[in-house]
Amino acid sequence: MNMPGDDLVSVLVPRKHVLEVYALVGRLNDADKQTAEVDATSADGDWSQDLLKRMYEESPKPMKDILRALAEHPGDWLTAEQLAGAIRDKPDANWNTVAGTLGAFGRRVKNRYKRRSWPFSSQWDHAQNRFLYSMSSEIADRLSEIAEAA
Repeated sequence: MNMPGDDLVSVLVPRKHVLEVYALVGRLNDADKQTAEVDATSADGDWSQDLLKRMYEESPKPMKDILRALAEHPGDWLTAEQLAGAIRDKPDANWNTVAGTLGAFGRRVKNRYKRRSWPFSSQWDHAQNRFLYSMSSEIADRLSEIAEAA
């Protein structure tokens, strides 16, 4: 289906590659459709209560500990070291543990929940030369409810 603003061009392709080119164009069209759906549902980074609950329930223990630590300090900027200290089952956790946990979480947020942002903020602090993390009080309240019920 041709969308407004799409320009069509003729491309000469060796006959033996035509089906592969069609498959590629189909995948690109599907990717465009998925991107449009993500943009429509999460342009403001909104996390519904159901999705927030699902995200929490599907998180491994270290990520749940990080989420709880952020929820316990709404609006505060926490370092990776502070978040590492909140990981209960790994007393030797450090910033690298947090980085790995957040990396896996970021992939899950993007691929499984179709969100472009975490339910909390991060920023680079040039003075401290490290990332800081903070959760809004609204998300913190909602997440605390979910964590208590779990």
